[in-house]
Amino acid sequence: MGLKLGSTSIPLIKTTYGTGEWTTEAFIQGLAPSGSITINTSSISAYAFMNNKVITSVAAPNCISLGTYAFYNNSMLTHVSMSQASVIGNNAFQSCTNLLTVTISGNFSTANAIGASCFYDCSSLTEVNFTGSGAVGINSIAGGAFGNCINLSSIDFTKFNSLKAQALFRNTGITSVYAPNATNVGYWESVFMGCLNLSYVRAPKSTQVLGRNTFNGDVALQLVDIKNSTITGGSVFYNCSALKTLILRNTSVMTIAGGGSANFTGVSSCNVYVPSALKASYESATNWVDLVNSGQLIFNDLEGSPYESVDYVYAGVPEN
Repeated sequence: MGLKLGSTSIPLIKTTYGTGEWTTEAFIQGLAPSGSITINTSSISAYAFMNNKVITSVAAPNCISLGTYAFYNNSMLTHVSMSQASVIGNNAFQSCTNLLTVTISGNFSTANAIGASCFYDCSSLTEVNFTGSGAVGINSIAGGAFGNCINLSSIDFTKFNSLKAQALFRNTGITSVYAPNATNVGYWESVFMGCLNLSYVRAPKSTQVLGRNTFNGDVALQLVDIKNSTITGGSVFYNCSALKTLILRNTSVMTIAGGGSANFTGVSSCNVYVPSALKASYESATNWVDLVNSGQLIFNDLEGSPYESVDYVYAGVPEN
């Protein structure tokens, strides 16, 4: 049965059942039938449907702002569609363990557009689509937004202008990252930590720093292409045993804080491609030289390599 929530701001003033409009109180008390709902309000308040056990799908075509914890722990919710969203609050869909698909179109250029832990622990989530003519670049996304979404294997990273958030995709099923528009890709502390299926990351315009545990434990990671200025913290590439290609597009030697070996423990015979004018400097630079001497990293000229252009083909797919 499809239910429609009316034109006023949620929670609604309780109406008779014959209108087909239901208050949030009715859902909480179990008075409203289960099924899909359409919400025609421009905003959904914080905690509006928290811990709901009957809603199976949500369409919110006019919703611009979704409050914190709005659908937190909705155990039956499987599908969400929003076509004008600009703000999704913290923990909005956290622990919706049966949520499968999310389709969102809107303007995410504002600050705090996608809140902290908004999809955290959505363990069944397989598909997130930022789509439609209204979808523009995501400029702000908070920490843990997709953390522990263990079945989320792909997402359109071309929509992301920013990936600057702690544990953003930690322990997800993401297999690859191609973020050609992301320039604010810094302080990635634990952002892809524990992504056991992640094979490559390409963010060639990124300009910030890599934080502690960025790729820690990503045992399938084979290629990383970045333009970051600093590796900070430790264990950035810890136990990335499959890493064989690292592309550093910096115009100066990238610095490493926390020691070279501490950031590359478990990495061996990895080819590093850098601008030819910087190759000798890398090979003698603090912390880098130890990795060269140990045979963990082998520096190569970026010019003339298959990776010189950012438009190269990788894994059989032209990425631009």
